[in-house]
Amino acid sequence: VDGVKIRILTFKDSFEEFDNSLAVDVLGKGISSVGEISVSGPVVYSRLIGDDEETFGGPLTWARDVNEGTSWHRTGDLGYFDDKNQIWLFGRKKHRVELSNGVTIYPKQIEPILDSMFDIRTALVNGPNNSKAFIIVENNNHNWEILEDKLNKSISKLCKLIGENIDFSFILFGESFPVDSGHQAKIRRDELSYWLCNQ
Repeated sequence: VDGVKIRILTFKDSFEEFDNSLAVDVLGKGISSVGEISVSGPVVYSRLIGDDEETFGGPLTWARDVNEGTSWHRTGDLGYFDDKNQIWLFGRKKHRVELSNGVTIYPKQIEPILDSMFDIRTALVNGPNNSKAFIIVENNNHNWEILEDKLNKSISKLCKLIGENIDFSFILFGESFPVDSGHQAKIRRDELSYWLCNQ
């Protein structure tokens, strides 16, 4: 789109807040250069810069490039550029899971693979102490013991794809996943995480 610029900005900060002074470009390309997809241009509704969170993301979703004098909307989506300058999405910033050993995992790295391999619906969520990666499996009337065994046998493949050795734990959720009332495809990961931490 003419006039629209896209860049990948750093996002290494807390879930609750981030410092736009740290919003610098991620260097490099590929899976090791994941950052927050940010856009600037005439189609970006910059009138809302500085408005409160309820209106449109609030001031925390904007970064100002002091060198160019441009404002960038931080979309909350994580991704990276590949060698062809195509963007690969990794999911929402708030849905990433940062394990206690420093490894960060993204839902789009794992869920589509498991969902298609086993004809199930999964959700990667934050668990107690983030000591391991918890993947919640929606109840779908499969035999859980057989399915869990297959899932556990897939861990080595997952680790190879991600490039990290990760301790995964699969948990059966006994009903349908809670979803957003306005968008049935959006899983309420916060509710699943709360449920998991209170088991």
